[in-house]
Amino acid sequence: MSSWDRSRRIPWSRLNQTYPPGEAPDHEKEREQILRSLEKERSLVANQAEEMRKARKQGNTPTDNNNTSSTESSMESYFDGVPYRTPDLLKNIAFGGFMGSLTGAVFGFMDGMKQAGDSKMLQRASTGAKFKFLLQGTTRAGLTFGGFFSGYQTCRYGIRVIADPGDWYEMLIAAPISLGVMFSRPKLRPSVPYAGMLIGMDAFSAYMRQGRSD
Repeated sequence: MSSWDRSRRIPWSRLNQTYPPGEAPDHEKEREQILRSLEKERSLVANQAEEMRKARKQGNTPTDNNNTSSTESSMESYFDGVPYRTPDLLKNIAFGGFMGSLTGAVFGFMDGMKQAGDSKMLQRASTGAKFKFLLQGTTRAGLTFGGFFSGYQTCRYGIRVIADPGDWYEMLIAAPISLGVMFSRPKLRPSVPYAGMLIGMDAFSAYMRQGRSD
């Protein structure tokens, strides 16, 4: 065992805590210095955030080469919403794609089971053919709703960057746009009610988040 390992096993009660006269540390003074330092740092961060907010409203947002790209800083100077961040955009796209695909797969599987039960031809088909039919319907619905909800979340984030009106106004604007795009495709029109249910689930989630924050 090395000396370092042996020293780590020495209990604190055996350590010599005595100091020469006049050299004992003033723990109360050190604590006050640390608190003052933290308060000064907090005030500095708050002042910087306030200056950036005022500059963004005036259209003169200062750029930080270490933290933001030229694209992000230029967008901040044009819009009054939250600062644009590419990672935030990608996070919203990924969230919409995942949740939409998952929910769409469930809708597609349920719809496929209903069609398989109503179709006499599928009732006489083999188990492998039924499984293939269900898999195709589930995959198709998952991709459709994944793309739809990903676009819906992207639209919401764009509105948040432009003006940041709040969750409810974001949904009121993004929902007609997203549903309108889906309704414009004849093959996707039967899926519009399910898309509306997906937006309703998002609204309920926002309502629950707001209730917890209150």
